[in-house]
Amino acid sequence: MKPNFDFEEVKQVVIDCLRKKGLRRTPERFQILRHIYERGGHFDADTLYVELRNKGINVSRATVYNTLDLFTKCGILTSHFFTPHHIVYDFSYKAKQHEHLYCEVCGKIEEFCDPRLSIIEEDVQKLTGFKVTKRSVVFRGICPECQRKIKD
Repeated sequence: MKPNFDFEEVKQVVIDCLRKKGLRRTPERFQILRHIYERGGHFDADTLYVELRNKGINVSRATVYNTLDLFTKCGILTSHFFTPHHIVYDFSYKAKQHEHLYCEVCGKIEEFCDPRLSIIEEDVQKLTGFKVTKRSVVFRGICPECQRKIKD
């Protein structure tokens, strides 16, 4: 799903973040940002690296990993661990709260939103006094397509 904001807007967020951190505005960082913005959806660092190289963007694997870490710290990406030792990213800048469905057979990731989870979050904060700053809910299971394959 493509982000619901203008590229120049998120680019400015990155510029401000780089300035605050005393980091340079390199062309590679903005090429990576542009590609992530245009591709949308969930992705991992290795897939992103291959996509960039296939587009003729000459970046190192280390640059991709470091840039994803930077974008996460800037608040425009969120990292998810759907499986141990495998980080998947998606845009979190201006994103509505959403949860994930993860198929343990094919690895497909789907987003969904259920407003009842926000009510539960509010109740937890009232009950515990704990200030929730982020929420991550992942339902793991088998998607309908894989269920059909397994039956056959």
